[in-house]
Amino acid sequence: MYPAESNNELLQCFDESGKPTEIRIRSEVKQLPLRYRYAVARIWLINDAGQIMCSKRGKGVSNEGKWQTYFGGHVGAGLSIKEVAKIELEEEAGVKRSLEDFYLIEKGYLPERKIFFESYAVKFNGDVADLSLCSREIAGVKWMDMDTYWNEKERNPDNWCAPCSLENQKMIHKWLKLVS
Repeated sequence: MYPAESNNELLQCFDESGKPTEIRIRSEVKQLPLRYRYAVARIWLINDAGQIMCSKRGKGVSNEGKWQTYFGGHVGAGLSIKEVAKIELEEEAGVKRSLEDFYLIEKGYLPERKIFFESYAVKFNGDVADLSLCSREIAGVKWMDMDTYWNEKERNPDNWCAPCSLENQKMIHKWLKLVS
């Protein structure tokens, strides 16, 4: 993969139905007005207590210094969204998992941003010290229970990006009951 948010990164583009089409460089895909559809993978690390691993965005990336609820990234040339989820989790947090460990929580398309997305939950019961963080992208991490996350986000909304909706939290808790 390329360095964090590299304008030369090769991204997979998609047609209106979500099928892969051509490959374009990131700077072209992100150029306004948007002309190309692309995709992102999101991964929530969840422990048995139902806590979510939140990460603080590193220097030089979009939303620098803000907290987010997931790891993830853009879908590169020739890769599926799920494959990117696996790669990004390993690159950003040092967590290695097989594709079978990624549980699909939601997928969709945001037409105003031309983004297809898939969001996965992955079980991780380790400590923060067990992670090997990519310092280019992640400045820090912390476990938070869902109520604390929502209270923190409501008190300091400018400190947060990339949320985990209440609907997604319910789906994550339902999944946790199945795998615990």
